[in-house]
Amino acid sequence: MAKDYYGILGVPSHATGEEIKAAFRRRALELHPDRSGLERGPFQEVQEAYDVLSDPERRRKYDRQRKARKQRPTARRAPRKSRAEPLIPRRARPEPFAAPTGGSRRPPRPVRALCPRCGGGGEILGHICPWCDGRGEIIVLLG
Repeated sequence: MAKDYYGILGVPSHATGEEIKAAFRRRALELHPDRSGLERGPFQEVQEAYDVLSDPERRRKYDRQRKARKQRPTARRAPRKSRAEPLIPRRARPEPFAAPTGGSRRPPRPVRALCPRCGGGGEILGHICPWCDGRGEIIVLLG
């Protein structure tokens, strides 16, 4: 699984070299094992992200791979539906969008939005985002 170096440093993909350097220094101070008492793993991820994003050639190569990875379709399995009959028959429910005065409301409509957790990258510190399942976007019901 490829890592999201922009997410690790906390910068957008259009960040300048100075912004990347400032973000690296800030994250390195937070995660350095001598200062934070944490393992070396998170600090090494920040170092690796900076090494790739600070070198223009490596950054271009990373951006191309990242773009190709986002465009590649992923196979998603549909959840299985139970074929068993319910033991208790279901009662008839009122129409969900019928107003109590006899009118009707509009049903909520689904709208795509960027995932607030991963910022649209699909990954958080090299792991698939649990909110959007790695898609980078979520569906919000408006209405």
